[in-house]
Amino acid sequence: MWNPQVLTRDFGQLCRYRDQNAEVKAQKVRIVFMGGPITGGWINLDGGFFVVGLVYRGISGQTTPRMLVRFRQNVLELKRRAVHIMAGTNEIARANSIKVILASIPPAGAFPCAKDERPVPKISASNAWARSYAQANGFTFVGYHAATAQPGGAIEPGLSSDGMHPTAPSYAVMRPLAVAAIAKTLSK
Repeated sequence: MWNPQVLTRDFGQLCRYRDQNAEVKAQKVRIVFMGGPITGGWINLDGGFFVVGLVYRGISGQTTPRMLVRFRQNVLELKRRAVHIMAGTNEIARANSIKVILASIPPAGAFPCAKDERPVPKISASNAWARSYAQANGFTFVGYHAATAQPGGAIEPGLSSDGMHPTAPSYAVMRPLAVAAIAKTLSK
């Protein structure tokens, strides 16, 4: 994925879901889960969640500029009713009359790739902003952080293999929250 050829020739990785998008365009897509590595990992550890109507479009390692590149192809063109975003691209969704589910950043006490970084206060501030932004704009906010964090802000033991990325038990905690957020969003 980090191959320079991929990053220079397909910056947003538009080819990644091209075939799957062609298949699901004929179906009724209720929700597209758009995001980076945590959204991307969900399918591997809780694939049964993504039944007909729920489509995931997460790519590990992607930042929001890359997600923006593929937003039209992976969300707008799929005849979706709503989008679940685990990133900061909700303003694009809003401009295209898509209902938005804005997800909190899951907890992390440290990053395996940046051991000196202390993410707890930054994650807390980002999630507070996202919750407030969602409320002010009529979006649904789904709080994965609160459901998976220890009191000090790190992820609960057993819910991550590296202190940052969710495990199957973590997605089992997140799944009912996503289902409730979907129900709330689609009822609006």
